[in-house]
Amino acid sequence: MAFSEKRENNGAAEDSNHSRLIKLREFDDTKLGVKGLVDAAVAKVPEIFRISNNNKHQLPSDLDHSSSGSVLTIPVIYLKHPNTTAAAAAVRREIVGGIRGSCEEWGFFQVVNHGIPEGILDEMIQGVRRFHELDPEIKKRYYTRDLISGFFLVSNFDLYRSAAASWRDTMGCVAAPDLPPPEQLPDATRGHIDRIQ
Repeated sequence: MAFSEKRENNGAAEDSNHSRLIKLREFDDTKLGVKGLVDAAVAKVPEIFRISNNNKHQLPSDLDHSSSGSVLTIPVIYLKHPNTTAAAAAVRREIVGGIRGSCEEWGFFQVVNHGIPEGILDEMIQGVRRFHELDPEIKKRYYTRDLISGFFLVSNFDLYRSAAASWRDTMGCVAAPDLPPPEQLPDATRGHIDRIQ
């Protein structure tokens, strides 16, 4: 009796995983991302964005700070120029170590003292906003899971691997070793991306 119950539970889990995969593909195939859900005025957060009680153990323990009263702080990487050539290696090691640690523990960080003028940053932020407000059919052309080259829009890098999808869309541009040709960039961001290279 226990064996058949276990098989039924495994079958239910497999059905649940298959059902989730279908929902993930349906979401991904729209190429509209989270912004598409917002624009459609969904009344309820779709199931793929909710973490089930069975998967709560996959969340990092430091996300539950409700009882401790702790405040999470974003790691800050302070770029600085060494005074001497001899100090350059030590400064580089410190910066690279900070970036590595921030990526491993957090997945993101803030960079200060980067030398990019505030006006250019403001223009880039406006370009990002304009891009996300573009007609959905235009944005679909940039939606891809291939993040190797060029300009891209994606919702959740780890969509098919995470316990729950994150409520976010990401646009990016691979700028190394070279920027993509201007005609491959959306009009909303063209002229801003190349200014920081």
